[in-house]
Amino acid sequence: MQGPPPVTYPAGAQQAEYAALALLAVAWALGLALWLALAPDHVAPAAWWASLAAGLGLLCWGLWRLRTPVMGELVWEPLPAGARRRSAAARGQWRWFSPAWRRGLELSELRCVLDLQGLLLLRWRSSSGLRGWLWLERAQNPRQWRALRAAVLAQPLQ
Repeated sequence: MQGPPPVTYPAGAQQAEYAALALLAVAWALGLALWLALAPDHVAPAAWWASLAAGLGLLCWGLWRLRTPVMGELVWEPLPAGARRRSAAARGQWRWFSPAWRRGLELSELRCVLDLQGLLLLRWRSSSGLRGWLWLERAQNPRQWRALRAAVLAQPLQ
């Protein structure tokens, strides 16, 4: 069985990251409001104040982190016909190219965590143990979107 074709896809969907952060912030704020509404005499306990401080700190960190989005290219390179495979399930190799990894970082694992048809959230792990997350949007390269999804979703379960 032949695997998916080679794909090079730009990564770094900043709008999706902002939307996810906004959704988490709203859910957190609603949870705090509900907690305060259900508190006896509407007095905020110390844990409520700790949650408020931690949540504001994480929100500030998230906004700071989004100032420098993860940008690069995710590349799927299928093995040539007749090439020796490391495992029976291996059909190719994922590589991550970015300003920090100009020569490419070989990924040992790439999993789809969230698939919204036009938006993918992927979790990756390199052979050296590094881990990361990537957002991919259809709008970044509509012509390659189907090939990318085929390559991502064709990965064997580990």
